[in-house]
Amino acid sequence: MKIEFFLDKTGTLQRVIYLKWDDNDWQKFEDLSPIEIEMIFDTVKKFPKMRKAMAQLSKYPQYSNKHDILKQIILCNWTKLDNKLDISDRKLQYENVSCPFKSNGKCPFNGKGIVCQKF
Repeated sequence: MKIEFFLDKTGTLQRVIYLKWDDNDWQKFEDLSPIEIEMIFDTVKKFPKMRKAMAQLSKYPQYSNKHDILKQIILCNWTKLDNKLDISDRKLQYENVSCPFKSNGKCPFNGKGIVCQKF
């Protein structure tokens, strides 16, 4: 599995996460099927730091399902369009993105870097 994410901030109402995996066309994250969400979720949770982050998020009611957990993980780690894959079967390539929690003042982790993996 090879995935690149980016966050389109040009929309007037809502920012949209797009992803391109393997050699398919770009698609909206919100249009993924439950099976596709499960596939990405399972790939990401293979990595110990991400497994910890996902477990922490799952303790909060607003992250009650895999879709919502994965969406927040993406927003915290992979929103820049570049020429480096964000996810592959062997590696996660973290990006230094602006913190979505800080921008809305709602970080449940008090800036401890639990969800974002930029250490």
